[in-house]
Amino acid sequence: QESEERFRITFEQAAVGIIHVGLDGRILRANQKFCDIIGYSYGEIIERTLQDITCIRDVEHEAEFREKLVASRVHAYTLEKRNIRKDGKPVWVNETVSLVRGPSSEPKYFVFVLEDITERKASEGERRRLVHDLQERVKELTATYRTLEILQQEKPVPALLQEVVAILPDAWQYPEITAARIRFDDRDYVTPNYRASEWRQSAGFATYDAFDGLVEVVYLEERPEEAEGPFLAEERNLIESLAQLLKGFLNRRKALKALSESERLYHTLADAAHDMVYMKDGEGRFTYFNSYSEDVLGEDPEEYIGKRDGDLYGPDNARQHEALEARVAETGEPVYFEELAVFPRKSLWTASWLVPIVDDGGRVTSMMYVVRDIDGRMRAEQTLLELEQEVESLREHARRAGKARAELKEAITILGRAASRGGDVDAAAVARALDALKKCSASLGRNTEK
Repeated sequence: QESEERFRITFEQAAVGIIHVGLDGRILRANQKFCDIIGYSYGEIIERTLQDITCIRDVEHEAEFREKLVASRVHAYTLEKRNIRKDGKPVWVNETVSLVRGPSSEPKYFVFVLEDITERKASEGERRRLVHDLQERVKELTATYRTLEILQQEKPVPALLQEVVAILPDAWQYPEITAARIRFDDRDYVTPNYRASEWRQSAGFATYDAFDGLVEVVYLEERPEEAEGPFLAEERNLIESLAQLLKGFLNRRKALKALSESERLYHTLADAAHDMVYMKDGEGRFTYFNSYSEDVLGEDPEEYIGKRDGDLYGPDNARQHEALEARVAETGEPVYFEELAVFPRKSLWTASWLVPIVDDGGRVTSMMYVVRDIDGRMRAEQTLLELEQEVESLREHARRAGKARAELKEAITILGRAASRGGDVDAAAVARALDALKKCSASLGRNTEK
């Protein structure tokens, strides 16, 4: 009776959802936590089947696992799936399922233990979006910076425009099917694969002496709809920026040095970003910070120009950056990383892309960091991890209680048999029973020795 009461309390007060499901899929029993997760009252939920509350895309997959349980091909299974709440909204759960069998091993019903992982799934989706956004941002900034590097060369304008058009496809979301064209002074500069296409994005410009120009990017195959046909909203901003950059360069080609103009335009673009962007030279010294860096650091970043990582970051951050920069310099490939950044005035979680800047010979000459503040998301993930650890602790307690219950049942059976025999008592059996009682008491955290 006591063990049944403990089971009922554990079932009802568990921090995870628990349901018993018949072999026909009917919900036989559910605890309050499951009702909270799914949004139904107890009376409503036991009138439904498992299929009623499971996302249609997951029904068949889950049924296959239940069939394996019944056929004894597996003893239990765990999967992530979507349930449908009473209000029609999906809720992600991680469920562990086992099968209860009768005395003759005949299947009786399934036991489902479910955790609500909707927030974790949302966090994972946010991380994927963050990585994708940062990748696109890096591509855009790299294209802008490479354009500025090209335009600072002392070459004829036609040669420079041909170099610029060659780097444009890599800055768009689908570079493998991207072609580009720059038109200026009644002449076209195109990539080798360029042809007219219905999927096009363009930006025009006009120089002060009335020469019209055009920057055009096309997809050679159809792709899913985005903000502007198959093109991202950020790509519209990029192509407009490139058009304005070319306009400025062509207007000032004979008036300003290409390098100083390129740096000014690049800094203008970087200052518009809502991420901290900074540059380091080949010696590891800071050479540039955009204006948003002050929001991230909480102080004017200009005082760090000419200094190194150890002056701006904590020792662990500085060592990690040094190792990553060595890797990037060796491979020529950008890297993404997340860290708890320790700055002089505050600490916060950041997500960063470290990007090499290379010269025409492919040699890494400097490094660009694009740093995003993700402190709020990381702290939310830490809270979720702590909750998951608490759930695991409750599971372990439940396993120990189940083992103790079995030992108690065995001890009671042995003592009962001994008592029924009267004087004919099997001393060894009684001793084993008493030992089992002591083990049970220890498992449950109570002292039964008197």
